[in-house]
Amino acid sequence: MFYNFCRVHQTLRVTPAMEAGVSDHVWDLEEIVNLMVTPTPLEMLGIVVWIFTLLAVYVWVLPMLGLKPNPRFFHTLSKKI
Repeated sequence: MFYNFCRVHQTLRVTPAMEAGVSDHVWDLEEIVNLMVTPTPLEMLGIVVWIFTLLAVYVWVLPMLGLKPNPRFFHTLSKKI
């Protein structure tokens, strides 16, 4: 985002986004930060419920099924999120 919208290219003398016709001005960082979406409290609750469900499966369900929990379980999940 910064490179394409904020940084003026030396040879073009405009940003790459302006050259491509995507933007009509040089953006500042505040404009980029304002694009970031913060989750609503309901969405945060859904994320927390999802995490506790995974934890319950890992701690209680897998051992009840006779499966050995993988120590890297949460590490592999963090890569997918």
